Amino acid sequence: MAKKKSSKKGSNLGKILYLIAAVLGVVAIVMMFVDTVKIPDTKVLGETIEGEGYSGLKVAFGYKEDDVAIFKFSFMGLLPYILVLAGVVLTLVNTFAKKNNKILDFVSVGLLIVAGVLFFIMPNFIVFADTLAGKIAAEIDYELTVGAIIAAISAIASAAVVLTKVLLKK
Repeated sequence: MAKKKSSKKGSNLGKILYLIAAVLGVVAIVMMFVDTVKIPDTKVLGETIEGEGYSGLKVAFGYKEDDVAIFKFSFMGLLPYILVLAGVVLTLVNTFAKKNNKILDFVSVGLLIVAGVLFFIMPNFIVFADTLAGKIAAEIDYELTVGAIIAAISAIASAAVVLTKVLLKK
């Protein structure tokens, strides 16, 4: 019997979807270097002072300003990046496997969705230092910025692409 040509085409579509999901995951990881939280803008004497932003690296690993600790290491600040990385690795494993494993797909989707949700609540994961500067910083309500929002959307979109691939059965 002759092989169907469409099966080869379907397999290529599946690999393309996996690679798109991996690229979206990498985008989420790269957002670690972009501001993820910031101090809100304030008005003083009718003049608006722009708040300072902090990258995902500073939120996750801590931050010192002029040798005074403001943030400390936060495992929960690092966790979304670890989850996205794990989701990307599982997606790439499935991309290059001879036969796709649906369990890996669903684990990858779960990891990516949880990471996306955690990115949206990133300001809650800041661990403040026990210094005076850290105590003052703890009194501020931090806002989400573009880095965390893009990371969250990329992680959830990556999960959606993997789920689409699973639903297409290709």
